[in-house]
Amino acid sequence: MSLPATELSASRPTPPAVAPRRDPWMERFRQMLDQIDDALYLAGIWTVIIPASYVLPVHWVRALGRWLGTAMMLAPRARHLRRDLAHAFQLSQRDAIRAMRRDRLRMFTDFVSVRWLRQGKTDIEQWEVTEYNAAAVETMRRSGQSYLIATGHFSREATATIHARKISPHHLSLILATLPARSFRPSLLRLRTQLSEILGALRRMRPDDMDQVYVGAASSHLVAAIHRARKPGSTIIITADTPWYHEGSYARPFAGHAMLPLSTATAKLARLAQIPIVTCVPVLLGPRRIAIHWSNPILPPPRRDDQADQRIMDEVIDFLEKAIGDRPEQYSLPIGGKRRWNRANRSWE
Repeated sequence: MSLPATELSASRPTPPAVAPRRDPWMERFRQMLDQIDDALYLAGIWTVIIPASYVLPVHWVRALGRWLGTAMMLAPRARHLRRDLAHAFQLSQRDAIRAMRRDRLRMFTDFVSVRWLRQGKTDIEQWEVTEYNAAAVETMRRSGQSYLIATGHFSREATATIHARKISPHHLSLILATLPARSFRPSLLRLRTQLSEILGALRRMRPDDMDQVYVGAASSHLVAAIHRARKPGSTIIITADTPWYHEGSYARPFAGHAMLPLSTATAKLARLAQIPIVTCVPVLLGPRRIAIHWSNPILPPPRRDDQADQRIMDEVIDFLEKAIGDRPEQYSLPIGGKRRWNRANRSWE
């Protein structure tokens, strides 16, 4: 079954966003630091965390994760991270070091939490979850209407609760980006390791009513996701803040980044499937204690109105970046250091 050609043609492909120019040598240097950082992370995961998770109690594995996170403060990229955090949040040297340490710890404690779920050592349905603005989704839950949840790269322990049956009771479809072909680059190995662990945990949580739809750079790759979204009683989950350097992207300031290319797939999928979007920010309050903040629903524009995609994406991204400013320790992607967070106005400047 294929999407009618008229609908595909109605959605004109958006040219790839052009990233701001950078010094090529400095860019290569930063990429090298990122690869070293990812290699050290993988070494800790493969040689310490995964073996320990089979034989040690969970709290011991968490302690190992915190020890590894502290050691990662010495990794080459940590200096750049500390500088970005200091500028973005106007932190003193001491506070920037503390913020950087929280970021380094989360790299491993997040993995331990997902590993814990994958091994069935906790029941996520029993976790304490508090929802804010739950009325935004409650009507759709009760009616069985399909809708799309747009979220960001926040704490994985907190994000896991979005997939729990008490939060998303209907059939789940996860929209995932297709990873490049097999590669031994540390950055891709890290992504594959994390994705494998996350999907393993989610399959254990939802063995019978969850599927994954992989999309790539071409617009045609959205077809399977659109068909799934059109089925009654479907909940679609997509991360909307992934940097995207392919077709279907647009550039805008985001959090501490002066300019970042982001995908319009979230808005395009909702428009073509004619389903509403609710943006979701999960917050880790403590072990197995989560708060979920919902935006008001964004209704889909007419199916042929592809000019609305960027406006809708801006609504989604604005909600996410305010949450990053409020709780930067919960965010797992680089925040950037080119813009500053104004706490008084809750805005990035």
